[in-house]
Amino acid sequence: MTIPPDTGPEVVHGELVPDWPARQELVLTGRVALAEQNIDPDELVDERTEEQLKRAMPDNTRDLLEWAYGFLLKYCGRTGRRHDPPTVGTIRKMICDSFFMTKPDGKGYGRYGKPYAPKTTETVVYCLSMIFDRMQWVNPCRHPLVADQLKGYENDYRNAGHRTDESDELTNEQSVLLCRTFDQGTVQGLRNAAMVRGQFDLGCRADEWCRLRGEDVVWLDDDHVEITFVNTKTGKKRTVPMQALRDVDWDVDPVRLLRVYMRARMSAGWDGTGPLWVEVARGDRRKEFEQDGILGGKFLTVPMKYGAYAAVFNRVVDKTRIEYDPVTEKRNRHYTTHSNRIGLIDAAFKRKMRLEEVAARTGHSPGSKVMSDYLRQAPAWDDDNPGVRVRTAPRPKPDGGNAGG
Repeated sequence: MTIPPDTGPEVVHGELVPDWPARQELVLTGRVALAEQNIDPDELVDERTEEQLKRAMPDNTRDLLEWAYGFLLKYCGRTGRRHDPPTVGTIRKMICDSFFMTKPDGKGYGRYGKPYAPKTTETVVYCLSMIFDRMQWVNPCRHPLVADQLKGYENDYRNAGHRTDESDELTNEQSVLLCRTFDQGTVQGLRNAAMVRGQFDLGCRADEWCRLRGEDVVWLDDDHVEITFVNTKTGKKRTVPMQALRDVDWDVDPVRLLRVYMRARMSAGWDGTGPLWVEVARGDRRKEFEQDGILGGKFLTVPMKYGAYAAVFNRVVDKTRIEYDPVTEKRNRHYTTHSNRIGLIDAAFKRKMRLEEVAARTGHSPGSKVMSDYLRQAPAWDDDNPGVRVRTAPRPKPDGGNAGG
């Protein structure tokens, strides 16, 4: 048997020395000392315990709670209402007044000239409810009238012509403009163009697109490819086909861009497995990359995260200024990576495609209310719709002949 090293406190007759008191003695001594100070030991926590609680809570959760409480404080500061704690009436009035809240300069609504979205107001109320529960205050957010007030706010928001989704739809022409703004003679530009056009064609979520792996891409031939999304929001795997079009230039065709990107990576030693979209290091531009498959820059092994892709998309949107009105030069639109997904759904609806077919591509459930919220306008009535055909169809004569209708 191995003898343990002679370390640790000195043991005398099986008891710990005074420097290491037994737990039971420590607890009893602590309770007596606190009782003498009229302090309930069951309610007392020290700074170290509080610090552990802060470390256990994610930073983004703590920031969200601080933002929600700041929202309440800002409102109460403007209106003179109480916040410690607020009443049911204060919470309901805060929800109602969120429709008219202005920016600090007193101009416009709270976000891009629009009232706060219903989801924003709902998130504020939910976070305030968490705060009140933790502080053991009477929670006014749990009152049923508050829930009804949130529903009424959403109805007013819709009736005023505002959309509940923050992102506006991206058109195919705008997607092409963004794609051609990238310098496709570099590794970075080619990757960015392939990602933006590919997401628009697939209508997938941005995080699903970023998590795609080389094994999930199956080429049937040079113009046909199947993309399988494994890590999806709903947990359901789906396979979506993509096809190159002959009358579309290669530098904006999603399939051809993806093919050039993957060949460029393979020419740099990629074996086709692992993350499809990776970070890149900038290099010199090569105009002849179509011929030799070599681009300026280097492919790295680090997978590209959603935040990096969103930053790329936001930068090119700012560069093209498609969010601004060309006449007034004021920002009247809001585009995010989700605009690619909304744009595909909206374009498919305008072309009168069946929503079931679109849902199979985007990963929505058939008849999804979320997908219907993305639809921006009703299909246009043209000269070849069922109503027109019925009204102008020739009516049969009593004797079997035809008469103009």
